[in-house]
Order: sequence, then structure tokens, then C-alpha cells
Amino acid sequence: TEKTWDDFVAAHWRGHLLQTTPWGKLKSQFGWSVERVALSDPSGDIAAGAQILFRRLPFGLGKLAYVPRGPVLDWQDAEITLRLIEALDQIARARGALALAVEPELPFAPENSDRMAQAGFAPGAVTIQPRRTLLVDITVDEDQILAAMKSKTRYNIRLAARKGVTVRQGTAADVGIFNELMAVTGE
Repeated sequence: TEKTWDDFVAAHWRGHLLQTTPWGKLKSQFGWSVERVALSDPSGDIAAGAQILFRRLPFGLGKLAYVPRGPVLDWQDAEITLRLIEALDQIARARGALALAVEPELPFAPENSDRMAQAGFAPGAVTIQPRRTLLVDITVDEDQILAAMKSKTRYNIRLAARKGVTVRQGTAADVGIFNELMAVTGE
């Protein structure tokens, strides 16, 4: 059931919002179809799985199978990883996919790149989700934060300030303005 799937994703240490059924439902409103595959452990609980999004490619070239921020599994468990990748491959082929793209919720590190290669994946030139998240310690003063940045980043921040860009904490009253900004950015 959807609840069983979402409970699994929420409880798993590699679970991600983009692997939940509400995300699949949202994407289905924009031309994607959704399928989930789950492997059970001996007790019948979900041990690993993935929500796969399918989309037709232009010019009748077939489909793209895409697993955003998944699959949800323990990548260090070689047996379950192999079983799940085989299941994803079979489903993608059966649905006419030309490619299976996965963007797992894994830290950007050489050992994870090796793990993906061992699972049969090669790095893609284009990603859909950001490759990584950067954390900035905002408990230190602004000069320390700027000093840790690349010189070009510092230059652009200072240029924006000279051009009158200001930064402030927003309130609920700013949601409409933020929405307009996002719409313009999206265009």
C-alpha cells in the first residue's frame, strides 16, 4: 500500500521526499508515470525499494526511467543492492526505457562512486537533482564565512551588495513575492 511504502521511506536512513507517493502523484500531473518496486526481508517488511518515474522521450525514442534520490537501500549490502538493481533493470526494460537514471541519496565521495560503478552505473553528463548539498556554518561571523568561499563567489556577493541587493529574513507576508520571483525564475 502507499502507506506501507511511505512508512518505509520515512523510516529508512536513506529515505528521501522524492521517493514518497505524494511526490510520485505530483510528477504524474506533469507527464510522468510512476511505478514502485520493493524487496521484502524474511519477515515480510520492505528491505529495499525504489519509486521509478517514467517519461516518454521526444520523437518516439522510447522512455526514460528515473529514480530521484533513490533507490532506498543499504548500498553496503551487496546482495540486496544487486537484487534491486536487477529488478529495476527488468522493469525499465519492460516499460521500454532506453536508460535508467538513478540519483541516490549518497554523499559525494570516491567510495560511493566506486559503489555505483560496481552496481553497473556510470556517471552521467547531466543530472536532474543537485549533485550535492553544501552546509555553511552561520554561527561564525560574516568575514569568516566569506573567507571560506572562492574569490569569485566573494566578488559576486560584494557586487550584488554594491548593486543594492539586500538579504533579510522573510515572513509569511513575503510568500507572494517569493512565489512571483520563482515564477519569473522558472520562465
